Amino acid sequence: MNTSTPKFLVEGIRLVSMCPICQNDKKTEAHVLKSDAQSGLVHVTCGSCGHALMAHLERQQGGVNCVGIVTDLSLGDARQSMKREAVAVDEVLAVHEALTSGTFVQSVLGPRCS
Repeated sequence: MNTSTPKFLVEGIRLVSMCPICQNDKKTEAHVLKSDAQSGLVHVTCGSCGHALMAHLERQQGGVNCVGIVTDLSLGDARQSMKREAVAVDEVLAVHEALTSGTFVQSVLGPRCS
């Protein structure tokens, strides 16, 4: 973080500084991936157990709203994912149709060897 990091984001990072896995709050390392005046996306890594958390922090009238999820993404992976294009609705529908068609598993596994 640097001096231009919004105050609400600094306060919000304190909310996610405790590791949800090992409960350690001494060795976490937080990196702001994206931020503006109202919200920010943060990647937090626990220096004790190595687990990571991605958190979306949003400025609210009464404080900071925080939604976090434990992830297996490294900081580098998280930064790379920020550069990718969003998944299109048509792609989601195509996957849904493939999974519900009844032939998806067979097409993935291929023909059986005898």
